[in-house]
Amino acid sequence: MDAEMYAQEAVRTPLHTAAALPLESNPPQQPHQLPFICTGDPNCTRSYEKKHELNRHMRKHSKPCACTVENCTARFADKKGLDRHKATHGIGRDEFDCPGCTETFTRADNLYRHRQKQHQFMG
Repeated sequence: MDAEMYAQEAVRTPLHTAAALPLESNPPQQPHQLPFICTGDPNCTRSYEKKHELNRHMRKHSKPCACTVENCTARFADKKGLDRHKATHGIGRDEFDCPGCTETFTRADNLYRHRQKQHQFMG
């Protein structure tokens, strides 16, 4: 079949999408279909195929990593989140100075966003 005939056939052939199928063949997804079910929050409907996936998810509910800065009650699911938060206290990270003005940031991603918005930076 050449390209022109193929294009004509594609126009005549209806699309078969999930939306075009009858409703009974496309049932809504049921929560808790997998064997490892989250019990960390009554509103959470997550379930996982593997136990280690559930364990990783449960840390989001328990937030075992606590900030040790005085009067700070922030808690995080993992060390990466805690380290990122500590930078807001000026702990463990350098400051990032904007080369286009006098602004200073505790996180590189905030400097990057600032440069894009304020200095039309496209890097």
